Amino acid sequence: MTAATRDALIRDAINADAVFAARFIRSLREARSVAPTALFCMFAYLSLFAYESHARLKKLDPSAISDLTFTAGATDLIARSRHSLKLFEDTRRGVLGQLKFFADEVAPAHHRAFIKPVRLPLASLWKADVGLTFHNGNLINSTFATTFALGYPPARLFLDGTGETLNKIAQEYGAYFGSIVTVPHPGARSFASAMDPSDLDSRDVRSATWFRHGFNGNATPAINMLLSTFHGLANTCNQLLGLDTTNASRPTIFKLRYLTVYQILRSLTILTNEHANCLTDRSRTHIDKLMTDPEAIRLIDPARKPLRNTLMHYGPDTRIDLSQLALNRPLYGLIEEVFQLSFDEMEQRLAKLTSRVADELNQWSKR
Repeated sequence: MTAATRDALIRDAINADAVFAARFIRSLREARSVAPTALFCMFAYLSLFAYESHARLKKLDPSAISDLTFTAGATDLIARSRHSLKLFEDTRRGVLGQLKFFADEVAPAHHRAFIKPVRLPLASLWKADVGLTFHNGNLINSTFATTFALGYPPARLFLDGTGETLNKIAQEYGAYFGSIVTVPHPGARSFASAMDPSDLDSRDVRSATWFRHGFNGNATPAINMLLSTFHGLANTCNQLLGLDTTNASRPTIFKLRYLTVYQILRSLTILTNEHANCLTDRSRTHIDKLMTDPEAIRLIDPARKPLRNTLMHYGPDTRIDLSQLALNRPLYGLIEEVFQLSFDEMEQRLAKLTSRVADELNQWSKR
């Protein structure tokens, strides 16, 4: 086995994710009716790929990346969107900041856009202001979660038009990924290509009512909004990503599941530590079931954080022994190095854990 250099590992990892992203974006042309839902679910992940790859490539080859720039304002948007995946570990906001963001910005923006324009007081009582999307009966996204993932100021989003905003950003992402990898052929497929429109169900509800039921109950609507976001991410990873059976997609799907489950579990730990007095007995029961799962304990073990850091930032964590890694091994041998398991075995374990997290959140959300 010939050990790979650090730069070679970074470039190969960026290429794998960029090809996955370019294939996904190209497939939206054929996905038709499911394309908006697929894009909403993937937006923060695309931002992660764009943000981290651009930062790395600027250091590896500044002259080559100089022409790969984003339009004015897009850089900040990408950064905010990418940071949304940290959930409660986002140091810019923390738990209180994230809760305030939903309560003071996301919810009011939806109210102004969909409730306030209704002139008749009684009619406004039945007016919906949040859209929910379900896949096989399980929540995969909401307009609240999309607003959170976009990184776009909620107060401006509905004024500028959500659909138009997303379309412009998706085009810019497509151009970026297409500039660093070979653009897939027009028939490129992704999980969006395999989604069955009949499995999707959309529902418009009144947020003031919806977020006072399920999860932690009536007293903490803002906490419920965040938990609902976790819920959609878990179901996206559990139900949608696996529809992509392309072998080349396996490392990226593993990465997205790993990072998502890791951040949900870490966020639940932080929520318990910082807001235990706000949690109901029912919530504690669901959190305890997740946090005492042996695979969950292994995943968020601080000793294994180097894998999370490597997957998140592309550059191998300094605690990883590069001499044990090679380009021709699944995920370069990182799984063997960190978990002492084969990639195939860890892939299966992670898929089962992702399913358990999604199932627990599905049960916890019941109203």
